[in-house]
Amino acid sequence: MSRPETVYMLLNTTRHAIKADVLYQLQRHVRRECLAGLVNVQRTAVQPKMGLSRWLVQFSAPALAEQASQDWRRRREEQLLAIAQRRRGRVTDAQRRLLLPPVALVSATFAQRDAEARAYWQPSDRDHAVMLRNLPRNMNEASLRSLFSDGYDIQCVRLSTSEDASAEARASDSLPSTSRGIACVVFRDEDDMWRAVAEKQGLVFGARRIELSTVE
Repeated sequence: MSRPETVYMLLNTTRHAIKADVLYQLQRHVRRECLAGLVNVQRTAVQPKMGLSRWLVQFSAPALAEQASQDWRRRREEQLLAIAQRRRGRVTDAQRRLLLPPVALVSATFAQRDAEARAYWQPSDRDHAVMLRNLPRNMNEASLRSLFSDGYDIQCVRLSTSEDASAEARASDSLPSTSRGIACVVFRDEDDMWRAVAEKQGLVFGARRIELSTVE
């Protein structure tokens, strides 16, 4: 299996971290040769229930991303070991989650999907909307609204549709109305945004496990 031309380092850090925080952590954990090939750092999702935010770190070469992820993981494990030694082996689940969050390598396809999702929200949606990914291909607005029929006050819904399909084809049953599986749901109240992420995250809907992230 050939390696993708562009590989990103996918990491999680504290929920309220900003880009400067992630860059500082990279400087502490990753060797200089890798940092020299750093191209971009961007936040893609927030997981409030876990207290984490997800970031994509792009390097100029796959080998640099791979080495950086190994450096990051090794440094975090060293920090966790130091805490365990000071506390005689007692490490809380919260400390373990923050110091050893998932670190992985993902392809450009993953990053492109996140970038496309960002095109469906507007600046006015901040703190009131959620992005949904991995939706069923036959999703329409009515079925999406039904997902939030249990007490949510929805302001509007934006669905992703195939730009290549004709209006006649989209109207037929042969082509799904949401071919990209992405949508933005804007709520009238911020509490509904957080409740949606907490209650609907990972829900199996139309045989797919949906992903939610806040628009902040």
